[in-house]
Amino acid sequence: MKYKNIVLNGNKKYQYSLKKYERERWYIFDYLKNINEDLLRIVKESSISYSENSDYQAYMLVRNEIIGVGVVIIDTSCDEKDLEVLVQLDEEQFRTEKEMEKLIDQLIDSLALYCYDKENIVVDLRNDIDLEKYNEFKYIREILFSSSSTFKRSNNYYNTLLPLLIREMKDTHDVLTIWRQSWWEELELVPDIDLDDSKNKHVTYDEIFNKALAVKWSNIKSHNAVREITFNIDGDISLSKLSKFFDIYRGFIYKDDLSNTKIDSSRYKFNYNLLKKGFKFENGLFSIKDDRFYTEIKARNLEIMKLKEANSTRITYKSDIIDNSSLTSDIYLDGNNEIEKCHVLFTTYGCDGKFNGNYFLDIENGTYSLVHLNKKGDAYNYINDAIYVDHDFSLETLDNRINGFINDINEIYCEDGRYISLKLHIPNLRDATKYVVDTMKQIEEEIPLPYLSKQVDSFISANELKISKVKKLQ
Repeated sequence: MKYKNIVLNGNKKYQYSLKKYERERWYIFDYLKNINEDLLRIVKESSISYSENSDYQAYMLVRNEIIGVGVVIIDTSCDEKDLEVLVQLDEEQFRTEKEMEKLIDQLIDSLALYCYDKENIVVDLRNDIDLEKYNEFKYIREILFSSSSTFKRSNNYYNTLLPLLIREMKDTHDVLTIWRQSWWEELELVPDIDLDDSKNKHVTYDEIFNKALAVKWSNIKSHNAVREITFNIDGDISLSKLSKFFDIYRGFIYKDDLSNTKIDSSRYKFNYNLLKKGFKFENGLFSIKDDRFYTEIKARNLEIMKLKEANSTRITYKSDIIDNSSLTSDIYLDGNNEIEKCHVLFTTYGCDGKFNGNYFLDIENGTYSLVHLNKKGDAYNYINDAIYVDHDFSLETLDNRINGFINDINEIYCEDGRYISLKLHIPNLRDATKYVVDTMKQIEEEIPLPYLSKQVDSFISANELKISKVKKLQ
């Protein structure tokens, strides 16, 4: 953190800031008459003796730009791993001890962000306040001297997150520069923050989140599209792409051969977090949610849920209503993507569109059962025998097998016009997954964000072998 005036983050009722001593601010200094004289002398002399790049810094702690309420002296530990902060508040400027505790906590939170490279914040508190009692999960009391109150607060969150966030921004900047892209930068500033002496100046990546909650890069233009990237202070990052010319989507495709099909990726959005594995994706045709525990793919009528630790998959497909009937299936796969069990619900409707009846077909362990439930709620167990299903029962043959069940149900069991349409079918589910993976392969080529590109690559690897690629914007 540079030795200059800064505004604390998280201001609500009052705006607090750290101000270097200046003669023009004599009225602020006059408020500090109850503070230890030696500390006041340090504040006054440091503003003259030390440059902006000094690690040793002494400030007046100021409320609403005019009222001095304390002093803050900052230095680094001998090994430069920790930030050492001495604080003394003028207790007469506060109505309650709770008010002082909240201000000190706000001060330390702000310094933890500004000095994200430090592993811990060590607070030498000259007021009789117990920060450990205020928040035992955040502050640990350290007994250094019997006459002092010293507390340590871990800075692991910012110490881990901010280097990742700054690196992602720098590397993305480099990629976009290589691709000869330009963009507009917009900062979402902390509410009511004063930019101080950084106003109208370029703010470096190392300092940008001292002032901003988010940084948006917009109007990233390529030949066919416009992109936007937003970096948030909590590590959440989004990448959006919009077509310059059109926004037309085709239906979800289940063709057997998609090798010659041009994927429509004219619009999509990614979300991910630098502290987590995986990403979220949506493009109007399908969505993906991938994290350390599971992968979920959703389309209009299809949902694929893969549990990573259990190495199992559940696939749910819901058809449209066709010829007064519909189909819903739940398919469970093992680690080899072979069917363990399958539940199929056939629903029939009257000519008026009202519910007529259900047929529940369960296939498991080489046998199947069929139960009919009419609109009155009466259940009929049509098949309860262990009827063998041949070994050719697989994802590839599932649709044909279901078609055979529909024929049997219509011929043997259907009454009063409760027929199931032969047009109902379960699509080739392997091709559906292939379509998603092929789309992500094409999109991966145009992702400028390194961490996101790595996560998408992991998703592709988990579902299909990678192919060589050349990155470019389309």
